[in-house]
Amino acid sequence: MRSNSNSVPFAPRLLRTSDAASYLAVSPWKLRRLVHNAELPVIGGEEGGNWLFDRVDLDRWIEKSKRLRPAL
Repeated sequence: MRSNSNSVPFAPRLLRTSDAASYLAVSPWKLRRLVHNAELPVIGGEEGGNWLFDRVDLDRWIEKSKRLRPAL
């Protein structure tokens, strides 16, 4: 976490691929697959640029992925 000029800690809303993968507890490859399968939106990435992930979208994916019992 970083702090602003008032020394109040905050978590960045946009995360790079490696940080977003850690946030979701998946590999960067799995995260890329989620983007390519249109399961997770991404910001940027044009012309080889970095992808950025919105923490709100990551939280939404977590909620959507929850199950009450394991799949058999």
